[in-house]
Amino acid sequence: ANTRKRFTTRKSVMSIHARCRPMKPGPLWGKKDKHCDPEQPADRTLGSWWDHVIVDAESRLIVSLVVGRRTADTALETWLDFYARSDGDLPLLITTDEYPVYFSTLVTVYGVPKEELELTAEEREEFDYDGMPAVYFPVEIAYTTVHKERAQGRVVSVEQRIVLGSKQQVEAVLAEGTTAPTINVSYVERWNGTQRHFNARKARKVYTFSKDLLFHVAVTWLVVT
Repeated sequence: ANTRKRFTTRKSVMSIHARCRPMKPGPLWGKKDKHCDPEQPADRTLGSWWDHVIVDAESRLIVSLVVGRRTADTALETWLDFYARSDGDLPLLITTDEYPVYFSTLVTVYGVPKEELELTAEEREEFDYDGMPAVYFPVEIAYTTVHKERAQGRVVSVEQRIVLGSKQQVEAVLAEGTTAPTINVSYVERWNGTQRHFNARKARKVYTFSKDLLFHVAVTWLVVT
């Protein structure tokens, strides 16, 4: 009986010591965005970092991925990477959420200044060259967005919007493919869910959040592979 009592007591004390062991202090514990000072070099890799992803809906292939701040520069870097990997081919349909910088980014990447259109004198007169917009966007590309209304953290309505192109053009592209016959961003959202499932660094409100940007990017690509 005395042996059991000593064993039980020792086990209890060890358990308490394990729970009370202090966490390692230091700069590895990140900061939220509102606490980051862009003027401080130590804060430049802290705060929120986003996955900017371009997925081919037909094959589910992740064509381009850039981990960076949610800024126009990161969006442009992502689309320029896609442009290079696709050899400049024009995608027939592009669908994104309503992040405002996407529109200007697409115009920057695929738009052509009217000075570079190489129109003849007859074509300039026919198309009213002086009245043409400064940048010509290829009519082969249809651009759509998905607008979501939320209430108390839940999506209550979804609206598809055609930004560039016509309804007939979008319907024709969707009809020829093997994906869902509606405008949606489901495949990107599914990818985000898969990342959170396999990558504990991206789970919400847990101690496994990334504390080093280098390893955060590395594990992101590991999950992609």
